[in-house]
Amino acid sequence: MEITLKSGQKVVIREVSLEDAEKLLNFYKKATNETNFLAYGPGEFNFKIEEEREFIKKQMQDKKSLMAVAEHRGRIVGSISFKPSVGTQFSHYGEMGIAVLKEFWGEGLGYTLISYLKKWAKDMGVRKINLNVRVDNKRAISLYEKAGFVYEGRISRHYLIDGVFYDSFIMGLEID
Repeated sequence: MEITLKSGQKVVIREVSLEDAEKLLNFYKKATNETNFLAYGPGEFNFKIEEEREFIKKQMQDKKSLMAVAEHRGRIVGSISFKPSVGTQFSHYGEMGIAVLKEFWGEGLGYTLISYLKKWAKDMGVRKINLNVRVDNKRAISLYEKAGFVYEGRISRHYLIDGVFYDSFIMGLEID
């Protein structure tokens, strides 16, 4: 799927392939150095290309998992993932993860990635998407609310960064 961002730049959103391993590593290394709101902090994303290929392979084999990327001029500039919950009684939902390079913030890419996930989830029979977001990540919270996610709870001391604790909100999106 090709989209045009607010700036007029063209981006292709597609599911990941094994050939993306090196590009994904470069993307995550850059993204984790641009913000401390992601699961990995600066300098922590140190996977080897073989590990990344194996991770992608597992994601591709699990039909209830999604890993998609946003590509601009051959470079990955955003990603979204869905990891299903384990167990029959929990198989209707899972957790979302998203990252966008800083130079593409405010361009509508995050919203478009979430829209891509929502359509995929509906087609796959997923009934709910959950996420955790740091309470001080106002941009992300605003994006998630715009995409239809609602506040469902709070986890205290969910993150510990440089000796400082941060709470997170639990947000969810019901798909029916």
